[in-house]
Amino acid sequence: MILSELVRHSKSVLAVGTPSLARYLESIGHEVLLVDRQPIHAVRNHRQVEPGSSPPDFGKSTIAIIDPPWYPTDAKIWIAWTAHGIEPQSQMLVSLWPDTTRPTAAKEFEELKSWISQWAEFEILDVVPQYKAPLFEEAALKVSEGPSMGLSPRYGRLVSVRPRTLPVLLGHSELRSTWIRFVVDDYQLAICLKENKALTRPVVLHPLAKHWIWPYVSKRARERDLINLWSSRNEVALLRDPRLAVETLRRALKSGDPAGFRDQLGSYGQLQDLSIPRPPYRRLLEWQHQQ
Repeated sequence: MILSELVRHSKSVLAVGTPSLARYLESIGHEVLLVDRQPIHAVRNHRQVEPGSSPPDFGKSTIAIIDPPWYPTDAKIWIAWTAHGIEPQSQMLVSLWPDTTRPTAAKEFEELKSWISQWAEFEILDVVPQYKAPLFEEAALKVSEGPSMGLSPRYGRLVSVRPRTLPVLLGHSELRSTWIRFVVDDYQLAICLKENKALTRPVVLHPLAKHWIWPYVSKRARERDLINLWSSRNEVALLRDPRLAVETLRRALKSGDPAGFRDQLGSYGQLQDLSIPRPPYRRLLEWQHQQ
């Protein structure tokens, strides 16, 4: 059984963090609302919203499909938020992490199951969502010295959640950082506006990176929190003044030709070592989010 068969009788589908599935369901005639913070997904009905940032303010759907980040806090936020965006007693199909994800995965899954069961019917379905490795993960795996934190499971665990009552809406309790993202053709570059005044140069290679490539996909990786530049190819760097880096990149990306791009980078010339496409571009977009 494939996921699309589970929603074939539904009038409207709320797709939360599942752009590929939303595109497919739309192509076979379903009414779909995609909720995803990324701005470009080629889905007609797309709300650029992050679950948990504000209460759902759209019409109720008859079923929801959710692919939350595979961490307990994020999963709770997404699931609670989505429950407020479907009709009463409707079903949510949620892809969650398998036990092989990390050492604490099984315990975390049971705790999440216990929380959901307080307000909803919970069932593990005999359907295994399959995942294609994204570009950043393929890049990490090529330079990783071991698969433990350089590879995530390529499959999920699908559960059905049918709310009996609405859960309390949850939000992120920790202090979050602002990230500026540039979409350059099919490449993305994200910069966190968190300074690192201890650096003596504008751009520094992360000591654990392999030729700019971060060899991990897990949040458990050492010194991960030092990174304030990250690309969709899993390239990372440390920036002393990220706001100045953003201004410099804006000018370079809008320069119109490769020579102008190089010249506008100035003291950030090391960024030429990354896979940033050179102008002119067919698509150039800037947006921001909290993380």
